Amino acid sequence: MNIVELIIFISVVTVVTAQVALIVFLALRVRGLRKDLVQSEIDKFVFMTQLDKMLQEQDTRNIEGSDGFLKFVSESRDWAFGYIEEVQEAIVKFKESVDSDTGYEQAYAKLLTFLPDESQDKV
Repeated sequence: MNIVELIIFISVVTVVTAQVALIVFLALRVRGLRKDLVQSEIDKFVFMTQLDKMLQEQDTRNIEGSDGFLKFVSESRDWAFGYIEEVQEAIVKFKESVDSDTGYEQAYAKLLTFLPDESQDKV
């Protein structure tokens, strides 16, 4: 073997060794990127699941809130109509008692029960 063949042999061995080292380095890099990609997909799945859950809870809360509000409005309306009817009946009885001069005190006392209590805090 002469010197030229030795130089060519050493050059080929060096190039092959560099290529093997590059292949190993790239394989390790791809492995790490694949691991990162899998973790990213898992994180994305967990995030989307949590987001869907939160949106469903928000929709449920909105529906329950609106149902509760509608129930409150309905009950308030019913109470107000009942109160108005009672007050109107008391006023009619008071008017009748004043017109006939009988039972004036009882009708007046009944009418006063509908006035707000002075001891309650004013809203």
